Amino acid sequence: MHQADNAEPIIYGRGDSPPKAEGRLLSVVCIKQVPDTTEIKIDPEKGTLVREGIPAVVNPTDLNAAEEALRIKDRFGGKVVAMTMGPPQAESALRELLAMGVDRAILLTDRALAGADTYATSYAVHMAIKRLEKEEGPLDLLFFGNKALDGETGQTGPGVAARLNLPIITYTVKLEEVNVRNRRVVAVRKADDMVERVEVPLPAAFSVLEEINRPRRASIEGILRSMKAKLDVWNKDTIGADPTKTGLAGSPTIVKRMFVPKPRGRGEIFDGRQDPVAAARWLADKIFSTKYFKGGRIGEVSGGEGEAVQPVVRHDPKSPHNGVWVYVEQNEGRVAEVSWELLGEGKKIARKLDTVLEAVVIGADAEGIAREALEYGATTVYLIEHPLLRHYRTLPYAKAFTELAATKRPQVILIGATRNGRDLAGVVATKLGTGLTADCTMLDVEPGTGLMLQIRPTFGGSQLAVIMTPKHMPQMSTVRPGVFPKPDKVLPKGEVIKLAVDISEGEVPTKVLDFSFVERSGQVQEADIIVSGGLGMSSAKNFQLIGELAKALGGAVGASRKAVESGFADKDAQVGQTGKTVRPKLYIAVGISGAIQHLVGMQGSETVMAINLDPDAPIFNSCNYGVIGDALKILPPLTEEVKGRMKARGEGR
Repeated sequence: MHQADNAEPIIYGRGDSPPKAEGRLLSVVCIKQVPDTTEIKIDPEKGTLVREGIPAVVNPTDLNAAEEALRIKDRFGGKVVAMTMGPPQAESALRELLAMGVDRAILLTDRALAGADTYATSYAVHMAIKRLEKEEGPLDLLFFGNKALDGETGQTGPGVAARLNLPIITYTVKLEEVNVRNRRVVAVRKADDMVERVEVPLPAAFSVLEEINRPRRASIEGILRSMKAKLDVWNKDTIGADPTKTGLAGSPTIVKRMFVPKPRGRGEIFDGRQDPVAAARWLADKIFSTKYFKGGRIGEVSGGEGEAVQPVVRHDPKSPHNGVWVYVEQNEGRVAEVSWELLGEGKKIARKLDTVLEAVVIGADAEGIAREALEYGATTVYLIEHPLLRHYRTLPYAKAFTELAATKRPQVILIGATRNGRDLAGVVATKLGTGLTADCTMLDVEPGTGLMLQIRPTFGGSQLAVIMTPKHMPQMSTVRPGVFPKPDKVLPKGEVIKLAVDISEGEVPTKVLDFSFVERSGQVQEADIIVSGGLGMSSAKNFQLIGELAKALGGAVGASRKAVESGFADKDAQVGQTGKTVRPKLYIAVGISGAIQHLVGMQGSETVMAINLDPDAPIFNSCNYGVIGDALKILPPLTEEVKGRMKARGEGR
């Protein structure tokens, strides 16, 4: 572990906290009732979402948030209040938490609140919390699940915290120390390639990952008690909300339309059920006939300025907003690859908008990164440096970014949908008073209006939503890593503008105590070849066959969600809506049915091949080449065939 600059030592231990009588903690858990996305189906004839019969559940990580609040109550006493905003039927979700042991449940429901985006939702929830504090006293701890199954934005927690002026620790995996006397919490959080121990004063907010705990089961007594319990039902008037800031009226973003993504189409299929060896040879022929093995190898570049993109609107010189901004995320000098990907896509957007592409770099000793951003096409790079910005912390980074944006007034802001990127974007959008579309997989510009068309998966990837921010600037998006190609470097033509930010240690409540980098497992997002296994592999032992083929091809191992949940593979290998988005040259899906939730994560693959025993598996409608057959019988001869051909090519692995 690396000791962070100015880190204060922990001067208390697990046994030093005061008894329950010394403090009465008030914890609030914000939850959401969501459709069970694992049950979502697509009508094969109409190509539409089948909504009937989809059960509603408590968002899974919200249960982890509730459990963590209850554990603190079990140890220190106090009170836990569960709160949700939704239709009247969301009452059942609150009763589930009452059965777990929360003391009070509040249902925020009103037609005036309906249709809210995350910006309007965070406004209503923060007003409800302020109303609660008038009855219960000051808040101590505020908990959220890291993101909801239906929207997967991860924006509400940071948005509410920003409105309440609370520090927030996102992606929390452990509350290591809770000290009531000193009102400090030491937490462990996971960024994409880093694990951090941080210290934060109370009151504070936390969004948690599922690995933080295992939610308790409700007892019979708890269930009976919850059935009799009276819920508080509040509306916009109860919380004193401004009706212009709630629901559709208060939402900067609108859903222009929704559609089911078109499958790749059914490719060439070989029935290998009777002869798995013949099937292996046939698939090997197809593998070595792909462009990757016929000359289009790793590192192939196109050079130049790339494809010509014509403006779809002419920039209005009288407009106070100008420029497409890309946030170049870095941790200790390590740049998130999605930053470079966004500079490539940002250049196309800037050309369509007839404006400039600019980048923002925040940190300490980061001038080298700023100059590299020029090589990826930025015409101007704003470099904000300060010793207190060496480690990513939400509030100082948000302060630096927000002050710059308020001064320069960009038209568009693009941020990578990494964990730190989501954390930062949610706070920045709230502070700037604009909309934010999370987790985008496509971006475009509407001709005539110049408004961004921000396209993202929703309902577990079963549909794509086209979202716009018609009346607010800047238009903000977080974008999934891996959905856009990394551009070639060009001869830098722009400039780096160094800027200062006025900030002191006393303004930064969160302290980074120490951190360590974690190796990316298999580097699935960077791989040109991915062999992914699903539940059809039947066991962790059989799943080793996936790794053997991947190794023979010089590729990485991927996995479906069900394979990960069954313990066949690590979470880092998961491809799909709740995992990684990948764009390999070759993607081989083995024992994967092809649910839309998985397809959305690999639809950018150049060539897709599949092996599945079920001739009607949906994956065959989304692949270039498929083999019907038993993967356990096909993979061994296929791997040997690949090894032989790679050796003959002088590339044996």
